[in-house]
Amino acid sequence: MEMEARVRMLGPERGGRSEPCLFIGYRPHLSVQEGEMLGVEFTSVPPNPTPDVQLDVRFRLPYAVDYSSLAPGAEFKILEGARVVGFGTVVAT
Repeated sequence: MEMEARVRMLGPERGGRSEPCLFIGYRPHLSVQEGEMLGVEFTSVPPNPTPDVQLDVRFRLPYAVDYSSLAPGAEFKILEGARVVGFGTVVAT
């Protein structure tokens, strides 16, 4: 299953990733609701994504876990380990 979201990746000066800030195949965790951690894989990103700019993306849900908290309208943090590297909102499933 794939989902659509709008994300904003943080720049390195704000603790985010260095270039590229986002790419196809990127597999971070999303923190939803009470810190629930869900692994995803990005499958569609804009060409030359820029930090601190809203980006329309798609990601797939690769694991056999409950992803029901990622309903349209759900807000999430994008994490690499404990480090927050971006934020987003689910747009569509």
